[in-house]
Amino acid sequence: MKLATLLAQTKQHDEARLKFGAAAEIYAKQEFDDKALAVLRQAVSFLPKRVELWERIAQLDVKRERIPEAIKRPARGQQAVPPQEGAPVGGRDSCAWR
Repeated sequence: MKLATLLAQTKQHDEARLKFGAAAEIYAKQEFDDKALAVLRQAVSFLPKRVELWERIAQLDVKRERIPEAIKRPARGQQAVPPQEGAPVGGRDSCAWR
């Protein structure tokens, strides 16, 4: 975890993402979902545009039956990602997972 943080602080984002992901998965496999969520929350503080991190947070929130949190978090991540050209903006056709 400390290594992942140092990697992120030194702009080695790909390696940091792998270390954060590995730590979160180890905690999740051991049923320490709170620790896994803490790792992922720290990861998105450094890597807010990594959609897979937001999705994993949402999955763990759903597993813990925190449905409102699972819906809010990807929406927060969406704010960090610039919209793609031609993508719908709001309305019925928009999706919080993009």
